[in-house]
Amino acid sequence: MQLDHITFINAFPLGVVATIQSDGNPSAALIGMAATDTGEVLFCAKSDGRTLRNLHQHSRIAVVFTDGDTTSLQVEGDARIPVEDDLAACLDAWLAANPTSGISKPESDLVLLAVQPAWVRQYSVTTGTPAILEYNVS
Repeated sequence: MQLDHITFINAFPLGVVATIQSDGNPSAALIGMAATDTGEVLFCAKSDGRTLRNLHQHSRIAVVFTDGDTTSLQVEGDARIPVEDDLAACLDAWLAANPTSGISKPESDLVLLAVQPAWVRQYSVTTGTPAILEYNVS
């Protein structure tokens, strides 16, 4: 059964972000996330950090979430920095999920990023037998 990736991400908002460094090596970080009503995955990165630097060179990203027990969710897509009206909507969604986030402070060195999922894999052993479901997100 396909789970709602939006509900899952908002219930278990810590995810491991995987990006590609300029030399081709992988880079990973555990980061707090949120999902918008339209299914985009939101997270913040430091303006001078390697996650943002990597995404400027290669926008492809993978994010993995888990409930810590029986289910994991892998999301792959392209990351972008929201601008103008899109930024306002993404920032509203981010702050609704993370009201104490420092991103809205003028002195913040955080950048809000949005990932449009292209592909999702869920893995679950809730029934004792592993169930894997992969699907494209449109």
